[in-house]
Amino acid sequence: MNTTSDSADKTALHDPDTHTLLGQEIAVFGENVTMFKSRLSEEMKPFPGNHPLHGTQIIPAAVLLNTFLQATGTHCLENFEFKVPVAISAPRVTQVLIKGHKVRLSSQLINPDERKGDSETETSWVKHTAATSGFDSVDDVAFDVSDNLDLPKIRERIGTKLMPTFSIDYLREVGVSEMGFPWAVKVHMGNEEEMLATVDVNPSREDGSPLPWSESSWAPVSDATTSIGSTLLKTPRLRMPAHIDMVTIQKNVTPPKVVHIHVKAASFDANNLAVDITIADDQGQAIAIFSSMRFSEMTVSGSAARNVDTMVHQVAWDAIVPSTAPPSFSEIVFIIDEDDALVEGYQRYLSQYHAKIATKKVNMKALKKNEIELSVSEKGIVIYLPGSGNALADIFDGSKKFTENLLSIVKLVAKEKFKTRVFAITRDALAGKTSAALAHSALIGLGRIIAAEQPDIWSALIDVYSFEFPLQAIKYIPVERVRLSSISKTLFPRWLA
Repeated sequence: MNTTSDSADKTALHDPDTHTLLGQEIAVFGENVTMFKSRLSEEMKPFPGNHPLHGTQIIPAAVLLNTFLQATGTHCLENFEFKVPVAISAPRVTQVLIKGHKVRLSSQLINPDERKGDSETETSWVKHTAATSGFDSVDDVAFDVSDNLDLPKIRERIGTKLMPTFSIDYLREVGVSEMGFPWAVKVHMGNEEEMLATVDVNPSREDGSPLPWSESSWAPVSDATTSIGSTLLKTPRLRMPAHIDMVTIQKNVTPPKVVHIHVKAASFDANNLAVDITIADDQGQAIAIFSSMRFSEMTVSGSAARNVDTMVHQVAWDAIVPSTAPPSFSEIVFIIDEDDALVEGYQRYLSQYHAKIATKKVNMKALKKNEIELSVSEKGIVIYLPGSGNALADIFDGSKKFTENLLSIVKLVAKEKFKTRVFAITRDALAGKTSAALAHSALIGLGRIIAAEQPDIWSALIDVYSFEFPLQAIKYIPVERVRLSSISKTLFPRWLA
């Protein structure tokens, strides 16, 4: 199946008022596969408000959830995974693919030339979200009486009344300045173990009047649910939904304007928050259940960011077991800034001990000026070797140059559709003992971002503390985002806390 982007007039776009990314529906003949394709931009954002994360507008998790519910036609989703946020700062093609019970959302950035219709360049697709539809028909969905809420009893048990703006203020403190949907809490009860919030999904509209969006959309209710659920812990942290074990929606129910959201801790510690949430109508009848919704903590801003605990993490370095089936490559293209001595040493080593591996070096400055062209064979790999600098003044300029260079290399590989993988080799970046090492360290974070955005292109950043070429780490070690390599062993980082 061809997944490259078509010209704009060939793609039926999604309707923003449905709060989904479901555009043109494409059925694959002879296969149990259906695809919905659309284009996403600021002008076509499928939610009425704003949803910035560190200054970048992203699709709320509630929209992704509603998209999957509408796409599958079921009222139950299992193992809902939020992998990579969907940013709308740059136009992109979106693709919702349903294969059997599996459903996933992927996207592909649209390059500027393609927007004008002048050319079409296929870049890597990013997988954002995945889930499994739990039941074959809505008739299989049944709620038990025990799922219903005794609202007066819950209020009495909780006992503590919070400000109606508690969750909004909590989220604002950790850097969420705006909401994607206009919901408001009317009454908020809460303690350290549970919450009960009465929510109006659009308080500007009178009760009984039509809402300004599709009446079948569960996104406004879900947005309030995920937002309020993330504020159960007292210590303010920016927590994003990461995984939901199961989402079940009551059949033949239109999402009401006013709902009651009951949040209870499923697992409860400072680093791993999981909650069970029941959404009920005014009579306490359950209309939706979110089972074990887990959150991942993001880097925070605001007053919480001033706490040193948010800046210190424990990392363990584990040995990597070599692969028994190493990838085969017969060419290495070194892209260098200016360190000819280093690359020449690498080339001498390879020609002496691994003569079957051809090498060539490409000057980054000449490449950026289009004085030379990059060419890579089908069995070739690309390795970027950032330059060095000995003065403290070189750190900022070096970091800027090295990150720009690595980004340019990845973009060029994607544009030219080279069937290759990109590595970067830094020196003592993790130790940071020299000015050059500090400048190289910027590539560690960039490598993690590229790994998420361009998984088909990026292989690894390898940090070395000797002048030996890390062939074993490149050839025999499975793909990792960051590696620490010596002659005798290769390690990878594992985040502990």
